Amino acid sequence: MSMEQATSMPCPPDSLWVLTDLIMEYMCCRFHAELFPMNDPTSILPDINIPAKMVCEADRMSEILAQAHRNPEPAILIMESGEVIAWYLPAAVSQYNQVGFILEDITEQS
Repeated sequence: MSMEQATSMPCPPDSLWVLTDLIMEYMCCRFHAELFPMNDPTSILPDINIPAKMVCEADRMSEILAQAHRNPEPAILIMESGEVIAWYLPAAVSQYNQVGFILEDITEQS
């Protein structure tokens, strides 16, 4: 990723966190678009530096978060102060990626 492509990110352009910031920014835009549909879909296009698999996961998570926001389930733990401390979101991460991350960890350790 070049410095020019990452200069609008909140972390330094040479940081390992640049991709995380790009994904976060995209997910925020997707989540907002899910909650408040808009006429201009080009405003939520992912950055070209985000791998396609990550874009698919971000789309999935954004959709599920928006569904949960619109229809909160009883699987939310809230502190007395009103802060949400746990939110169970079934299927927020695809089963493929849940298993894939575990398998990658196992193969790297052996």
